[in-house]
Amino acid sequence: MRLTEYTGEKAIAAWGDLLEPIAEMASDEDVQALANTPGNTIAKVASVLIKKHPKAILKVLAVWDGEDPETYQVGFLTLPKKVIEVISYPEIRDLFTSQGQAAAASTGSATESTADDRH
Repeated sequence: MRLTEYTGEKAIAAWGDLLEPIAEMASDEDVQALANTPGNTIAKVASVLIKKHPKAILKVLAVWDGEDPETYQVGFLTLPKKVIEVISYPEIRDLFTSQGQAAAASTGSATESTADDRH
């Protein structure tokens, strides 16, 4: 069963397994910079993820494919395609860009919303 088909408790368990490695990758400043810079390709983001976070990538791919992360194997030619497939999903991609937006907001870089902005 593919991760995209999980529902209910299986979906909750899968997200439980995914959040730690995704948080590790999304908190990487290089990944944030690439993900939040217009014009950068998903392939560039995938390249940095593969180089800097190989164990996290393998865990995400294993869960994505419904496999045991301890024994999961991915082929040389399949790896980039699978990483791009995962980070191409808007819900996953948003985790990377949202992390960068949250960091910018906490440093005061984002503009503050006021009651007058809502009218």
